[in-house]
Amino acid sequence: MAISVPRKSRKQKARAAVRRKGSASVIDWSNSLELSGEEFHKKQRKAVDELYQEVKAADIHPFLFTWMKKQDYSAKDIKSIKASGHIPVQASIVAKLLLDGMPDLHPGHVEYWASLAGTSGEMKPKTEYLRRAIGEAIERGAPLVEEKEREEKAKIAAEGRIYKPTIQQIMHETAINMSEGLEDIVEEFIITQDPAVVKKFDAFRVLSAAEAKANHARIIKGFYEGCYEELLEVNNMPTATQRKKLSEPEQDLLDQLEEGYSHYNTAQKKAALELYKKIIDACDMIITSQKATKKPRKVKEKSADQIVSKLKLKQADTDYGIASVSATGLIGAVCAIVFNTKNRKLGVYVSQDSDGFTVKGTTLQRYDEAQSLQKTLRKPNETLPKVKKTTKSKALKEFSFLKTTETKLNGRFNEETVLLAVFK
Repeated sequence: MAISVPRKSRKQKARAAVRRKGSASVIDWSNSLELSGEEFHKKQRKAVDELYQEVKAADIHPFLFTWMKKQDYSAKDIKSIKASGHIPVQASIVAKLLLDGMPDLHPGHVEYWASLAGTSGEMKPKTEYLRRAIGEAIERGAPLVEEKEREEKAKIAAEGRIYKPTIQQIMHETAINMSEGLEDIVEEFIITQDPAVVKKFDAFRVLSAAEAKANHARIIKGFYEGCYEELLEVNNMPTATQRKKLSEPEQDLLDQLEEGYSHYNTAQKKAALELYKKIIDACDMIITSQKATKKPRKVKEKSADQIVSKLKLKQADTDYGIASVSATGLIGAVCAIVFNTKNRKLGVYVSQDSDGFTVKGTTLQRYDEAQSLQKTLRKPNETLPKVKKTTKSKALKEFSFLKTTETKLNGRFNEETVLLAVFK
């Protein structure tokens, strides 16, 4: 018996390409520690899959750069990653989830992972992987950045130009110089470990003497924030009972902090915290005081043409024999007559006060909502000639004679609106 073999179709449809069009929305991780290891695993897996499948890599990578900035990576490090030629999308996804508040290591997830068939090794914190991936990318990109800088300097030298550092580079270098007085005190305390050094220290006076401005203070503050936050933890260590409720990685971190400052007694730890707090506070004072004394930037006044540039009008209508007057006349006018050629409504705008109207986009502003009304014209060709070229009082009088129902105007102009007249 012959066996019938189905023929392959001559043309098979190509597999549809993945079209990533979604946006990277914020994911709520606030209840993560209440989830079981399995529940957390599924939530994390779903979040990773959705980001990978729905969002373009180019839209996810900025989260990696934001995370790096928060972790005090330098601008050069970020530049090196961008130059590396390959930014791991997985690393960017992890950075995005950590920024959203996902735990670095979920205790229940560690246990669940270990219980799964086929898994091996110990689950590590996500930041450990992230820093390794970032380090590898920086290592690939740093030589390229340096080479490009050398080429740029060589090009500048060949053209006879003088190399000029950027404003940011100048600002950073200046901030380092301005912080020398602070560093002297920090060094003195580290050597002597004497709390009396901190008591007599006036960080604000040191920075004021160096003529530090707000932008310098922001940079200087960044130099010391890490130490300050570390010492806050050292001076507020949880009790033994509280520690038992923490995960093993969290306990390890606390042990490392304690060991790092074990050469200080309690009074010295408090003094060290006060030292960095004085510096942080001094920087904040300079930033705040400059904000208070800074003159507000003078807003450049727009011309009438610029203000009405987006206002929509019908320039002319041959059916009714009418045309719009210049829209610039609306600025500062106290009364305006409009006609909608589509619904045959004649409208009268009255301003709120003697300052007159203004315009925002396609909408008239500063009109009196109670007095600004419109009525439907039964015989437009008879009424319009009476209001398009006349005085304000005569136009208003003619409008009052109309017997049709009146409704309120909304201030919006469109392609069917003819501006018949404006009155100052």
